[in-house]
Amino acid sequence: MQQEQNVKGGYLSIDSDPYSIFMFAINAQVTKQKYTYRLTKFFDFINLEGETIQQRCRNAVDMDRNGNNSSNTKWLLNNILRFLQAQKERVDRKGLNV
Repeated sequence: MQQEQNVKGGYLSIDSDPYSIFMFAINAQVTKQKYTYRLTKFFDFINLEGETIQQRCRNAVDMDRNGNNSSNTKWLLNNILRFLQAQKERVDRKGLNV
């Protein structure tokens, strides 16, 4: 099996960019658009900067690997949990469906 594989050809490598890994298994274009929209909302919630969604994904991975500060080594997981809690509270408060 090849070490370096092409994402567009249907293969990933461990070194593929995070956004490509996120989108790899999604076939339907509508689903890709919805997931990208939701990921953008998450990045907005955590105030993650970047000019493109791909850059924001790389920034998220970098922040998690390096830690936002020395006392927080699980930066991404903590932010995902904060986001989910905020969405849950929003639904509970307004009676919205997610």
